[in-house]
Amino acid sequence: MKLILERWNKFVNEAEEKSSSVGYQEMLDLIKGEDGSEIKIFIDVPKGAKKGFGSTEKRPVPFDYGEFPDYTNDADGMGWDLIIAPSESGKEWNKVGNLLPVGKVKYKEGSSKEGNDKIVMASGGEISEEDKEALKVFFDGISDRFEAPSWDV
Repeated sequence: MKLILERWNKFVNEAEEKSSSVGYQEMLDLIKGEDGSEIKIFIDVPKGAKKGFGSTEKRPVPFDYGEFPDYTNDADGMGWDLIIAPSESGKEWNKVGNLLPVGKVKYKEGSSKEGNDKIVMASGGEISEEDKEALKVFFDGISDRFEAPSWDV
């Protein structure tokens, strides 16, 4: 039993070392930085799959949704959330590559999820008006929880 506990503690310590807690602006700076293209991303909800946000009903998303697993958002203790522009979704993403932040989606004040922002990413830091509209329409459908997407990053 002692050996199991020691191995578990070692596993937890190694996991904590790999993941570091960063704020929103620090996360943007890391993505835009010299080594940003090598930051790992994990897509856990591909375009067309159903996702519920908190207590909302699950519905198909028009974008790839995932996280930066190595960088923790203190708001939920998990990797920073990301949304890939709808027209760029459906590709094999495992690192940032050419993706850059173009916007964010914030939970509304009083939702108990404040700070758990979603970073919107697009190739070269350019997002089309069609992609903006698709994101606006999707999040309008759960406007009781989210503010409209903003494009000032």
